[in-house]
Amino acid sequence: MEKKVSQFRKRGTIYLTAGTAAIVAGAATIIKLNSDYRDYKREIQNTNDTYTAWYQANYKTAPPAGDLQKLENFGKFASPGIYFGAVAVVGGVALELMGLKNIQLAKKVRAELDRKKRELSFQPYYEAPHRAGGLRIALSF
Repeated sequence: MEKKVSQFRKRGTIYLTAGTAAIVAGAATIIKLNSDYRDYKREIQNTNDTYTAWYQANYKTAPPAGDLQKLENFGKFASPGIYFGAVAVVGGVALELMGLKNIQLAKKVRAELDRKKRELSFQPYYEAPHRAGGLRIALSF
């Protein structure tokens, strides 16, 4: 039983560590993509403003709408990275839950082991050569 406790505790620690790393990596990916998208929007706006000022200075009218750059939506801009980030966060949460379950199992097995160590057990026995039988009282250690 000590081996099971050790296995559950080790597995739980590994899952918790991997889950935390996955959540941090996924969150960092999503935060970086948001920052890059904000920079992208600002640069598109600056480019359009500069082009509009140049066009009005040279042609005295506003530029045609088709000449200005169009913004992509966030999903299209961040397209495979945002999915990897989301999957990393979800996978990390799943690993965290598995790790917590293993830690909980380790505590449960540890409690059962402690309980068994403190209880008396009665074991029937029969020794054929001596034609003797009865109950053995044993304290488990």
